[in-house]
Amino acid sequence: AQMTEAEARLQMALQEHDMLHFLSEVQRQQMAEKTAEFASTVSGLHGRYRTEISDLKAQLTAQEQRSEMFQMTLTQTMKKGLEAAVTRCKELEAELGRERSLRLGLEAA
Repeated sequence: AQMTEAEARLQMALQEHDMLHFLSEVQRQQMAEKTAEFASTVSGLHGRYRTEISDLKAQLTAQEQRSEMFQMTLTQTMKKGLEAAVTRCKELEAELGRERSLRLGLEAA
């Protein structure tokens, strides 16, 4: 049984359709693999960045605590220095007062 031209064309079209279907299936699979690979990469990066971010947050917190401690120490040191200066001023004032009264006493005599 010999095929008519129309049947031959139909068969060729069916074969072409099958081939295109096969190729699109291959491409779909490649795309799925690439997508999975990409998702895995992104997930890995996400995990790494999450770790880096929490490390940086910890460093920042530690830095803030150090800064707070430094400020407290500085404030206390300045306060002590100020208190010492005030005490010294009072001492000098008292000394000056004694000298003045001695001088006045001597002048009066």
